[in-house]
Amino acid sequence: MNSRKYIVLGAVLIFLFFLLVTLNKIEAPLEEIAKLPKCKNGVVISDGFKSKIVKFANDYIRGGTGDDYFNAHYHFLNLEYSTTDCVFVARYDFTYNTTHEIMNLKIKAFSEKNFEVIYTHAFLRPVEVVVGEDEAKRLAQFNDVDYDYVNLEVDVDAQTFVYRFYKNTITEGPVVVFEVDAQSKEVRVISGLPEEIPIV
Repeated sequence: MNSRKYIVLGAVLIFLFFLLVTLNKIEAPLEEIAKLPKCKNGVVISDGFKSKIVKFANDYIRGGTGDDYFNAHYHFLNLEYSTTDCVFVARYDFTYNTTHEIMNLKIKAFSEKNFEVIYTHAFLRPVEVVVGEDEAKRLAQFNDVDYDYVNLEVDVDAQTFVYRFYKNTITEGPVVVFEVDAQSKEVRVISGLPEEIPIV
């Protein structure tokens, strides 16, 4: 009879030991989670959650550009966030030949599984330079454009590259006077240079 009590007592002690170990294993991660930043809507910003946001941003851009274009031109830089409104900004260095542009997406996290892109500053389709600089200069000459220099630049709003022709002015510095779309060859003459005050 006594041996049965010892067996039961031993079993109870073993059970309590394992229960204590299990509670310890549960408590430690809970303490770590409590230390993590949290949005006002309750979303906990763990490393795993940030990885989900970056994947969501990558997939969003890839969905328009395709994998090859994304992999060739987009390099992820960083992820910033605000716990106040649970908005994340995924930043990328976009490179095309020698042209660089910082591009980004703003993503709102409504819950741990519900995200939405609320602002885009990125190419969402494969954009290529079709018109060469020499051809753009010929178009400027054809349109009698007086300029000092030309740059190939990113125009995210129009989802294209554009050659911008600049004229240096005394009052305003460099001013854009002519543009050539590097994909479509569309030209835009920009008039209204500031009136230069003669130096006497």
